[in-house]
Amino acid sequence: MAIYFADGAQSDPALFETGRGDMSGLTQRIYSGFPSNTTKITVNLYNVGYSGAGSLLRLQIGDSGGLETSGYFCTYAYNGNGSAGSGTRTDGFAIWSINNAEHTSGHIELTNIQGSNEWVYSYKGAFEPYYTSTCGGRKTLSSALTQLKLYVEGNNQFDQGIMNVCYETVG
Repeated sequence: MAIYFADGAQSDPALFETGRGDMSGLTQRIYSGFPSNTTKITVNLYNVGYSGAGSLLRLQIGDSGGLETSGYFCTYAYNGNGSAGSGTRTDGFAIWSINNAEHTSGHIELTNIQGSNEWVYSYKGAFEPYYTSTCGGRKTLSSALTQLKLYVEGNNQFDQGIMNVCYETVG
């Protein structure tokens, strides 16, 4: 199904989905091979948690030159059970701390600004048993996004949960 724009341009969107990825026993999960015409990536997290001390759930993106470790703008926050907190990062995108008794479910969205290598990041989700989490940011890559990595800061190991990735292309 084509989408037609006011200037006469036409676009043919498509949606793709990866299989379920069990997070148990992993320190990271990398997805690669995104086509250059990818316009949106959604990372679905279901009951994801890890063993170890409090840390941040992290996401880095990259192009054919590798994963980027600087140049991000990211803010993250949580609220619930009578407390709140927030922070900022420049070395990747972050989701508020999860401890070994807390597990998160939610959606990470990366949206491409059409015709550029500029990406907008957002996360909306919940940490069981008490908190909501919201995050946002941006990152410009030197070329088309080809990969992403989800991991827990400090090399902690995921102990449960499922992740999958959906991505949309136009062209």
